[in-house]
Amino acid sequence: MLCIHKPQELWKVRAKPTPLFLSTTLPNGPPTDTDNPSSTGPSAARALGLTDTHACWSTADNARVFVSAVTRFLSQRAQEVGAAVFDKDDDLAVEVVTAAANLRAASYDIPTASLFEIKVC
Repeated sequence: MLCIHKPQELWKVRAKPTPLFLSTTLPNGPPTDTDNPSSTGPSAARALGLTDTHACWSTADNARVFVSAVTRFLSQRAQEVGAAVFDKDDDLAVEVVTAAANLRAASYDIPTASLFEIKVC
């Protein structure tokens, strides 16, 4: 029989996740499209100057990419919200997944992965 811990019991055997707050992760505020003059393309990471797909981003960089990618998605592809199909060749989709996964990993103090690692796995 599988025993599933109740949440209050789970944290007795594991470290609780550490909440991430935008105000402390990005003390200068979230990025805007005016942060980079060449930010009109589909890639939030490239617009933020994160061009090395093999590098693991810092927690702050993951937060910047997440906010920028979600903002881009909502402004450029609002009709796809709730109906988008994931495609590993869709830069914006992979950036949202990478940043979200890495922010969760940072909260649970587990290793993060690069955009390249997430894309090929």
